[in-house]
Amino acid sequence: MNDFYHQIKESEYAKIEVSYSLGGRDYFTGNNERRGIYVFFMTVEKSKTGESYRPFASGNFKILAVELNRFSKKKMQAIVDWVRSNEEQLFQLYLNQDKTRLFEMVTGIDLTGEKKKVFMKKHDQLVDRLDAGQLSDEEFCRAEKELEQKYDIFGYSKQRS
Repeated sequence: MNDFYHQIKESEYAKIEVSYSLGGRDYFTGNNERRGIYVFFMTVEKSKTGESYRPFASGNFKILAVELNRFSKKKMQAIVDWVRSNEEQLFQLYLNQDKTRLFEMVTGIDLTGEKKKVFMKKHDQLVDRLDAGQLSDEEFCRAEKELEQKYDIFGYSKQRS
């Protein structure tokens, strides 16, 4: 099982999904995605017929855990096992929207120094604009992804060692 759930409300759940991606052009953002194993963090609504989520919701994101040239069942299982053993801490960080700490845990890359400070300041400004109603969820999501790529926050040019 590559999906992990934590109930938030009656039918609302936080979900962590471990999945392999072939990479290529992202249909929604137009960005070039890297091939590898990703850890997805999202909020879903579960019902008797299945689950649904809002693709552009500001709280949904993914982190490249390991870049691969081809699928590796062994590496996939290692990431799934790691998520299972850190499940509670990952859900707490996700529910608190501590993306920086989640990134550091998933990738093993420590975000320190000036780059992190600048990113966090600009990200806080985006959140303030979202809270003030100056940005829609979709606009926030796009701006956040651009910021993450600009500062290489979620490992767009790094790989897990």
